[in-house]
Amino acid sequence: MENKTINQNENPSGFKSFLRNLRIFFRLEQTRTSFRKISASLWSIVFGLIIAMIFIVIATKGRNPFLFFTQLFKGFNSTSLPDFYKYFLIFGFAGLASALAFKGGLFNIGISGQMMSSGLISFSVLILIGNKNISTGYLFLCMFLSIILGFLISMIAGVLKAYLNVHEVITTIILNWIVVQLSSYIFWEQSHVFSDNLTKEFLSTDYIGTKPGIFNISSTSNTIFMVLGIIMLVSFIFASWFILKYTTLGYKIKMLGISKTNGKYMGVNDKLITILIMGFSGAIASLAGFYFYFFKENIVFAGVNAPNPLGFEAIAISLLALNSPIGIIFTSIFYATLYNGQTYTQLPPLWLEPDYIYIITALILYFAALSQLIMAFKPIDFLWKLITRFSDREYRAQRNLFLTKLKLARLNKKYAFNVHKIKMNIKNNNKEKLLTIYSIIENKYQLRKKILEAKILLYAKLAALQSQSKELEFKLKVNNKNIKLINNIDKKIEKSNLKISKVDKENNNIKIEKLRNYHNILLNKKQQYLGKEIKVSELKIIEYQKSNKMLKIKINELKEKTLLIINEIKNINLTSLDNKNISLNYAQFDISNLSNKEKIILLEKEFKTIQYQFLSKAMNYKNSDHETIENFSNITAKRREIGSQSFILGKYEIRDIRQQYIATKIIAKNELKSFALSTYNHMFKTLQLTFSKGEI
Repeated sequence: MENKTINQNENPSGFKSFLRNLRIFFRLEQTRTSFRKISASLWSIVFGLIIAMIFIVIATKGRNPFLFFTQLFKGFNSTSLPDFYKYFLIFGFAGLASALAFKGGLFNIGISGQMMSSGLISFSVLILIGNKNISTGYLFLCMFLSIILGFLISMIAGVLKAYLNVHEVITTIILNWIVVQLSSYIFWEQSHVFSDNLTKEFLSTDYIGTKPGIFNISSTSNTIFMVLGIIMLVSFIFASWFILKYTTLGYKIKMLGISKTNGKYMGVNDKLITILIMGFSGAIASLAGFYFYFFKENIVFAGVNAPNPLGFEAIAISLLALNSPIGIIFTSIFYATLYNGQTYTQLPPLWLEPDYIYIITALILYFAALSQLIMAFKPIDFLWKLITRFSDREYRAQRNLFLTKLKLARLNKKYAFNVHKIKMNIKNNNKEKLLTIYSIIENKYQLRKKILEAKILLYAKLAALQSQSKELEFKLKVNNKNIKLINNIDKKIEKSNLKISKVDKENNNIKIEKLRNYHNILLNKKQQYLGKEIKVSELKIIEYQKSNKMLKIKINELKEKTLLIINEIKNINLTSLDNKNISLNYAQFDISNLSNKEKIILLEKEFKTIQYQFLSKAMNYKNSDHETIENFSNITAKRREIGSQSFILGKYEIRDIRQQYIATKIIAKNELKSFALSTYNHMFKTLQLTFSKGEI
């Protein structure tokens, strides 16, 4: 009789398929590397904030650290929200510029100067034009000029790196100060770069730079460029991610970042790519400067006597995101939140010092430096495996078996060390003392060994019982699932019969035909499920119920046996074991006037003496080549002889004992890992059974 029961492996489109698709969607398995980097960045922030909370408690003498978040999120009110968007754009463009350079193996530390170049070119043009009300067209012009100048300035560092191998850190720092000095000269009123009228009208007399409030942008233009900035940032981020992930150019950039030599062997034009990477990095950094000076600073070019400090934050943002373009979105949001809300953290009730925000940022960056370790941190996977393992009775028994085996291995190692120590030091003068110590060690070892060996046998039996019980319980669940499926089929057939009888009275032939087709499908399903010979559902249900009764009886018997073994394990002690048949092996000790340790020392002295004699002969210039070779051969032969004698005396026994312990430990760990894997598979199989819909 052919009986078709539930086979979970034959239904790939069921629960297993659903979980696989869900995992692919949420974990982005097709871009696993990017996801792991984003995840590591987020966990770096989380762990950094946890440590920062502890710091806040200590620094504020016990104030509630969670007020930090309350105050920080006040920056999202209607008044401060526009500033958040501005910070997000500035940090987003600057972080992406830094990440792009890092991907190519370059360190663009000149982002500050590249940001300032935007203000340098834009405000120079605006002053020369002499128009205080900046239209949308002029803003586009300033943005375009900023990108061009940022590209050219950064490209200088790329050219010097590509053709003269001048380190980009040096050149970008120099270029920073060139931009600073040039800006200071042009926008200093006493330089008279502009005409006297333009100088009086646009340049400040209090500091080097433009006057505040001299330029205006309409609210419409402001809105257009804020929306445009977010669109450009997101587009650049996803374009960078796509290029690096899926294009030949992206592969070349990453290969160049890993090794310049490898890139050359692969046919990569390293000079061209170096120049382009630095150029585009500077162009993107200039966009950060454009949004900083025109929108964050309200169209003021000030503080030109030093590099823009926000430019250096780009390095931290990039490192925190592990140079992942997608990760830049999250780290930029985080930095924008910190900078936008830091004013509120200094207000009551938290009263946080202004410098503390930088300490908190530093703590988070410290964890970002450990993010390669955090990349291996998978909390959901860890918790799932932890719960799965320790909720399984068989695994707990196997783990106890593993721990007991480790205890026995450690006991054997300790015993072997102690016996070896006696072997190496025993001689006629101290044999009575050391043999007494040996008898004490041997008695303790044999008794402890018997307890552990007895426990190992009992835990092995317990694990076997738990395995049988688990299999029977799974069969019981399968039977109950099958009974439920049969009842569902019968209910659907009964409903179908009722519908057919009702429709018969309506004389609706089309509807009757559809219902009868559905009814026939159900009957075929029932026959297919129950088998050709069994056509009555009640008989099949009775068969499953009988099987369930037998399974429950066996499970109860196994539970009783399990309880007995658990009690037996608890009651194992020295009095329950046979302590009389403990033998002492005195024959293993070679007792003479000298200990083995002393013999080894004498052998080494003998070898040194003989080695010196042979070396003296070998170095005699009167010797022939044959005699010299023979003397060196004699040294080698004597070394082997002495080494063999030392080995017999036990010189290398400690190493062998350690290696044997490590091997035993590794084997036991691998056995437990293998069993843990089968535990996960069984748990998944159980969940699959629970959530599967069966044949219908």
